[in-house]
Amino acid sequence: MLVSVVCRLRPLHDAQLPATLGTAIHGAFFEIVKQANPRLAQRLHPPQGSRAPVKFTTSPLRGPFVSQNGRVYVSSAKEYWLRFTSLDRELSQLLLHLAAERLERLKLLEVPFEVIQIVSEPGPHRWERWVGQTDFVTLYDKWLVHCERPPERIELEFCSPTTSQHDTIAVPFPLPRLVFLTLADKWNAFAPVHLGADINETIDDFLELRWYRLRTRSLLLYAREPEIGFVGQCAYRLRPKTKEADLLLRIVNLLADFAFYAGVGGKTAMGMGQMRRLEPRGGFRQVLDSVRGDRVSLSE
Repeated sequence: MLVSVVCRLRPLHDAQLPATLGTAIHGAFFEIVKQANPRLAQRLHPPQGSRAPVKFTTSPLRGPFVSQNGRVYVSSAKEYWLRFTSLDRELSQLLLHLAAERLERLKLLEVPFEVIQIVSEPGPHRWERWVGQTDFVTLYDKWLVHCERPPERIELEFCSPTTSQHDTIAVPFPLPRLVFLTLADKWNAFAPVHLGADINETIDDFLELRWYRLRTRSLLLYAREPEIGFVGQCAYRLRPKTKEADLLLRIVNLLADFAFYAGVGGKTAMGMGQMRRLEPRGGFRQVLDSVRGDRVSLSE
């Protein structure tokens, strides 16, 4: 089961926090899981130095911040929220049955937050658009079995700094191979249906980055070099229409939906790589008009 839930929070007092809270949120997530199921928390914790794909993601803290000099200021009069996703059946069940009354409080560094609500159903509010449930088989059947004509253009929004690894180099740019191979590797690691090992060649042959509107962002997750990534929007398009390209198009559409739960690139357990799919917007000229300028909204 693939699950995304949102925790609505309110700080118990006005406070200031580091602009990057990835390690603190990662720790708070494990504390939540540990309180409910210590064995599961131990199973989810990767061994030191492991490069195995993780089965969950966390988001940065979202809300009406005031930022200054690398710090963010939170107000006890306002609400904030975090998002947790799971690719693991047992963890998904735990997240779906979390109760705000049971959690009561969540601490980020030394700042306590009241847990107002655990949101597990989509709705109209901005945080509810980050909530969802599905499973591997449903996504596979949707795109590879039942869909007659999958969209040829795929539009994505990267809402927290995202970067992918190429050999030993971090690449803060949404190259088709890096984005979709990362997703395919995570799908193949956890899904009951394997997508095949030759997707990398077909992606290079048939999938192109058509347009983008991006900004560079950095996160200081540890006391060393910052993690550099990108945020913003982009669109991919299939080039030639062949039988082989049609199969790739179905797989890429599947992975674009999967990315909502899996995250993209590295450090997704610490808030990086949060992504959602956008509805396609008209013709190519209309798309170019819509992405002029350099405003990127990360508040949702």
